[in-house]
Amino acid sequence: MLKALGVEGLSWLTRLINVAWKSETVPKEWQTGVVVPLFKKGDQRVCANYRGITLLSLPGKVYSKVLDRIEEEQCGFRPGRGTTDQLFTLARILEGAWEYAYPVYMCFVDLEKAYDRVPRE
Repeated sequence: MLKALGVEGLSWLTRLINVAWKSETVPKEWQTGVVVPLFKKGDQRVCANYRGITLLSLPGKVYSKVLDRIEEEQCGFRPGRGTTDQLFTLARILEGAWEYAYPVYMCFVDLEKAYDRVPRE
C-alpha cells in the first residue's frame, strides 16, 4: 500500500506524521478502527465461526510502527526529555557499578553533522 503512494504521497505522509509528532496530538481517525467479521468455516449463522479483523487508517498504522521503534531509553528528539535525563541515568549506572565493584566502560560519540559527510553518489 505504501509503495502505491509514490514519492509525492510518501512525502505528504511524512509531513503529516511530523505534524502529529511535533504537536503531540494524534488525530481521532488514527486511533479508531473498523472491526470486520471474517468467516472461517462451518455454519455461517454461528458467531463463533467468525473472527474479527480490525481495519486501521494507513497514517495511523505507520505512525504506530514509528513509535514502536523508539526505545524508552531514547531521549534525543523526544519532547520533555534531554541530556539531563541521560546524565541522571548514567549517574545511576555508575553508582550501581561502584556499589558492586563492577568495571564500567564508556564511549561517548558525537554524531552531530556526521551524516553531512556521507557520500550520496
